[in-house]
Amino acid sequence: VEFVGRYDGSYIFAPGHRFGFFPGVTAGWVASDEKFWKDNVRFIDYFKLRASWGKTGNDRVAGFQYLTSYLFGSSYYNGSGQYYPFVVNSAGSLSELQTVYESVIANPNITWEIANQSDVGFNANFLNNKLTVEADYFYYKRSNILWPQNATVPASAGLSLPSVNYGKVTNQGFDFSIGYANTSRSKFNYSVSFNGSYAQNKVVQWGEAPGAPVWQRTTGHPMGSGLYYVANGIIKNSKDSAAYASSFNSWGLSTPPAPGDIRYEDIAHNDTMDSRQQTRIYKSSIPTFTFGSYINLSYKNFDLSVLFQGATGAVMYVNSDGGTFTNFRRSLLVGRWSPTNPDGNLPRTPNRGNYYWDNTGNTFFLHKTDYVRLRTLQFGYTIAPKELEKAGIRNMRVYLAGQNLLTWCPGLKDFDPEQGANATPSDLKNSIPNNSGGGYPISRVVTMGLTLTF
Repeated sequence: VEFVGRYDGSYIFAPGHRFGFFPGVTAGWVASDEKFWKDNVRFIDYFKLRASWGKTGNDRVAGFQYLTSYLFGSSYYNGSGQYYPFVVNSAGSLSELQTVYESVIANPNITWEIANQSDVGFNANFLNNKLTVEADYFYYKRSNILWPQNATVPASAGLSLPSVNYGKVTNQGFDFSIGYANTSRSKFNYSVSFNGSYAQNKVVQWGEAPGAPVWQRTTGHPMGSGLYYVANGIIKNSKDSAAYASSFNSWGLSTPPAPGDIRYEDIAHNDTMDSRQQTRIYKSSIPTFTFGSYINLSYKNFDLSVLFQGATGAVMYVNSDGGTFTNFRRSLLVGRWSPTNPDGNLPRTPNRGNYYWDNTGNTFFLHKTDYVRLRTLQFGYTIAPKELEKAGIRNMRVYLAGQNLLTWCPGLKDFDPEQGANATPSDLKNSIPNNSGGGYPISRVVTMGLTLTF
């Protein structure tokens, strides 16, 4: 058992709220060392139970929020910012003077954001320690997250509320690793391992806008989700578009529906096509499950190592860039709707946002990024030392290696599934990053090498 503790202070917070105590404890028990285990559980060579709990604090937030913020008022002459005039009459001439105004109200009570982290796991060895298993369950709860509650105050109030220690988010899941190694004096040896991690976060509390429709709320769902219109097929002809338009009393999008456009579902059932028809897609660019597998084989002087990796549960929004700005992707052209192909299963060609479905986010362009990748592969041959003694060489190995040789991603054909995978959500609710293919893809690399030891 081990106890730890930190007592930290930060100038970011006001006096009286600057210091916090952050304890932690870990405990472990090697059950396989006990006599009762050795006498009764002989098929498990090693077994250890582990548990830990700790509290940490975060002060990496905007500084001096405990002080009221003031900004200079802007003149209407420059056409930007707020206009707060202060006019004086000097000898019959009106003059406008510089002003200052209160931009954000102070919150003298802000303090550390808190993370409580718990973990329970075990290590076990079987088959004379050839088979190893490691597994953990974790539960993280972040509370006191600084969050502005502006959504609860109308803009007509004329003020910006300060951030308060209000937000709560949880993250829970499990990690595991399984490995088997068969090493002996025989000519053939091998080892295989597989590891994975599943994690799912949830927004427990934040400044949800009052009156938000149930299908647009974030509370109780994962971070980083976005609002999208739900695509429901392609409008085939003029009769189809007229019938679709007549199903709404009001059409609030940029262009009226026409043949070749994407049909949106009526989620709100309010006879109006507007932003209330958007629904929140409870996925993000962050995978919920990641995994990998490593294989190492050797026979006499030959060796082969292979590394696979993959991820599931993430999505990517692929923009429909094309037209006068750049070329269209082939996947958006082959099979598209046109007057000569009215049964096409893809929308007509847009020109950088000139149709409503090309300038509003919708699920048609939302792609799953589940993938498996052959990350590395290396094949080598080691020349026996006896054949090299005359040249003064103790060891020589030649090898052929490759990186990113193969990727299988059925939901995304045009881009690398890892592009944007590490994007950080801008807040607790938005959003899935857009991708138009402008980023440089991961390179496929093949190398040959020679290793000498003298």
